[in-house]
Amino acid sequence: MYVIHKGVEVIVPIDAIHHNPDIYPEPEIFNPDRFLPEEIEKRHSMAYLPFGDGPRACIGLRFALLHAKIGMIALLNSLKFSPCQKTEKTIALEERNFFLTPKNGIHLQVELVQFLAVLDPPFSIDHAAPKISSSTILSYADSNLKWADVRVQLSKTYNSTGSIS
Repeated sequence: MYVIHKGVEVIVPIDAIHHNPDIYPEPEIFNPDRFLPEEIEKRHSMAYLPFGDGPRACIGLRFALLHAKIGMIALLNSLKFSPCQKTEKTIALEERNFFLTPKNGIHLQVELVQFLAVLDPPFSIDHAAPKISSSTILSYADSNLKWADVRVQLSKTYNSTGSIS
């Protein structure tokens, strides 16, 4: 049992919690599946606190998350990201920085996703490209779908018969 005396400043080491291998196995490896609902349920509710918690939590929490989701959707819908030879498997972080900053940067190969405009496919029922509205993007941002499933729904393609799949 610990006794905290009146007036003592208590600092929660959030970065240490986020990198604790007992909570997040292999914490230095990028694994977005850690944040699937079934994985979140396995952890203590205070194991992930990027914006703090309680009445003094970051006021920009919802704003930041919404903009991050919309930005990621826009980037992933038009660009393909893959590691390159300079990409490090384990990312070392700057120790004396307020923000999590990689010491050697993050190196990626970025390619523009090519869209094929099909003029009047012979067997197509719906000739128009799928319309993606801001409400559709927001519904995907608020859903707990895996990215692979979302991308299939957002990036409709024409198959060899001319129909949309």
